[in-house]
Parts: sequence; C-alpha cells; structure tokens
Amino acid sequence: MAEDIQIEILSPEQVFGTAAFSLTVRITNLTSEELAGVSVEPVTLPGKLVQIGADDEDTEVSELQLTKRRLVQELEKQVRRAYERDRFNRMSFTEKILFGFVELMDAYTSFFTLGRSQGTKLVPSWATEALRIQDWEDVERLEREVISAEKDGSFLKKMFLINKDKLERCFSQLHEADKSGRSNESLILGDSLLPASSCSYPFTIKAPHALRSKQGDAQFRVTFRKGGEQRVFQRSVGKNITLLASAFAVPTGSMLGAACGYAIRSTVKMTAVAASQTASTTGFSWQHLAGSMLLGLILALLTSRKPETKKPITVEDFVGGFLIGAAAGLFSEEALKRIGALFQ
Repeated sequence: MAEDIQIEILSPEQVFGTAAFSLTVRITNLTSEELAGVSVEPVTLPGKLVQIGADDEDTEVSELQLTKRRLVQELEKQVRRAYERDRFNRMSFTEKILFGFVELMDAYTSFFTLGRSQGTKLVPSWATEALRIQDWEDVERLEREVISAEKDGSFLKKMFLINKDKLERCFSQLHEADKSGRSNESLILGDSLLPASSCSYPFTIKAPHALRSKQGDAQFRVTFRKGGEQRVFQRSVGKNITLLASAFAVPTGSMLGAACGYAIRSTVKMTAVAASQTASTTGFSWQHLAGSMLLGLILALLTSRKPETKKPITVEDFVGGFLIGAAAGLFSEEALKRIGALFQ
C-alpha cells in the first residue's frame, strides 16, 4: 500500500526527570487529496500529560476551523479544572496529606531548577480520555455530568456555557460553508489536512521524578479519513526516550552522602577514643555535620551535569552524588579547617 501520511515524533535532545518538556507529532499529507478528521491521541507517555496543542504548517486553514479547535481545547481545559476541584474536595484527610507531600516534592525540586516548579496534575490518564471531546454529545454529557456540579455563580461554569454556545454556532457555520455536499452531522472534531501540507501536535509532558537515568516510551495513535471516504484509517508511531536524572537527584544524594560519611567518621573516632580510654571532645558535632552537608552540596553543584557546559568531572545521578557527598563527609573536618584558615 502506498504511503498516505508521514508521521514524525520530535523530542528534545536531553530530557530531565521532573521537568516539563514537549513531544511534537508532525503529520504530513503525502496523498493528492484532502485528509479529514485528522487527530492524534497519546497511547503511552513518559510522564503526565499537561497540555495538548496543534499548530498548522504550510497549510491554509479557515478561520472557522481555527475557532473550532480553540474552543474545543478550552472546553477540555475547563472540564479538567472542574474535575480537579471536585476530586480534591472528595479526598480524605490522609489523601490530602499525601497530595500535599507530592506538592512539597515539586516545591523542593524548584530550588534546583531556578525556581520553576512544574506543579502536579490531578487528572490521571483514564480520566483524561473520559474528558476528551470527540463529538457534540460529549460536550452535552460533560456539561451534565461534570460542569453541572459547579456552583450556579461559578465563573468556570459561566465560561463553559459561553464557549459551548460559541462552538455550537461555529459548527452550524461550518455546516453551511461545506460546499462539497458531504454531511457534517457527525461534527467530527479532527483537523483537515490539504495535500503536501503538514500539521504539528505538541504534547507538553511532565517527566516523572528520576534518581537515575531510565528509558521511557512514547506512543501515539493517528486517526484520519481520506477525501470523501467514510472509512477511518489509523496509524501508530512510537519513540524511545532517555530520561536523565532529576535536577534534585545529585544535590540530594550528595547531602545524604555527606551526612553518612560524617557519621561514619564520627563513629570511627569515638570508637578509637573509647578503645584508648582517653578523654576527648572530638566527637559528633551538629555544626560539623551541617558544614559537611553544605560542602557536599557545593561539590554536587560544581560537578553536576549540565547540558550547556562541559566539565572534566561530571556527576549524573543520585548514586554519583552520594559518593561525592560521602567523600566530602569523610574528609570534611580537614577541608573545613583549610577553608577556615583562609579567612584568618
């Protein structure tokens, strides 16, 4: 069978855990006829889906088509917000504590990503699929099942109803503007793709927390119709993505390693003092522990891997940071004494 479309998955060269990144599915029409009802659905993603978009390239799209797409995307966002609020209100006290812990993890991560916290989305994959709008019946059912639970004076509810009315008028105008005579009663929400034209669908994804590098799979399903045919064609495409350790992995491992290294050193010294039966004040010290952890953090920041710089020695994950920190903790007293001598 001749090729009808070309599908490409475009991803960043380096993807770090916890960070938000974009995977773009680019579709090119290789046929001599228009493709209708073009849509892209994620099957498997290396993280949590945050946002879906669509950008036309080298193709003429009517203003009505653009308006339709924007209204559908906004309606889906509003339904997700309502779902998030309702699910949070139904959480038990224990579940809210666990959710708060996850939020604290994101806030902690933001310290090592220049303050850019990625946030946590409450909508799971199965709910995202349930909240997706495919036809007009989905709009009415989401209004009945989800949006109706909002308070009557809710700004979110008012905006949903306004967008619903706009979308209904948009569909009516699209039906009247259809000069080919094809029925538009199904109100298919996919895009139209002219011959030799392309369209890109960017998916913003929040990568999972990662203490070390790991592999993630991204798989998408593309659905479309050829010309006036009623048959629906599907194509699947996938890509393997390497997720590097999160920004907090190396510093956290280094501080924990420094604490363990200093604890080992203090234990050995106290054991030696007890064996020699001599009085000594050189035991465990909270000040030295804090200094060891700070020294480990500095070493981690100096040696952690960054895409824009080249270093002779780099540490890439939690284990590497732990080893660097443990070395700093074992020899922290000597290092701190030398640093203190510089300021005397």
